[in-house]
Amino acid sequence: MTIGNHDNRENLWKLLPLLKKEHIGVQAGVIEMPYANLVLLDSGRKGVLGDEQLDWLAKELDERTDKPALVFGHLNPYPNRGVSPVEGMSDGSSLLKLLAERKHARAYFYGHTYEWQQDRLYDLHLINQPAVSYYFGKGHAHGWVDMKLTET
Repeated sequence: MTIGNHDNRENLWKLLPLLKKEHIGVQAGVIEMPYANLVLLDSGRKGVLGDEQLDWLAKELDERTDKPALVFGHLNPYPNRGVSPVEGMSDGSSLLKLLAERKHARAYFYGHTYEWQQDRLYDLHLINQPAVSYYFGKGHAHGWVDMKLTET
């Protein structure tokens, strides 16, 4: 669960103690799993990650090089993409550069565009997930993705 631009942050703070109120807008957290580290970003406000959060991300990734890192955010890293097309992160190119420079950063998962798309930048997989609940009509995917991490 990552924070999106339409989410009620007060409700998320109550439900998910990992998302510390004082960290919102800076970072969300790291979940260390047996086969990968999941890194949650707050990209849902004002279309920017910001230098402070990008610095935090670089530090967290550099401290955890022993397993693949899967990074999750709400906004797409491209200037625009999707149904509208919708705006992406204004500093998305900085995010992609940061992730591409770290070989253990394997994927960036995002939403906001309401489309199911996959892309690749060098060894980094970019996975655009469909809308979970809002249905845009025939031809537009909606639902959720289950992921099972294994040793391989």
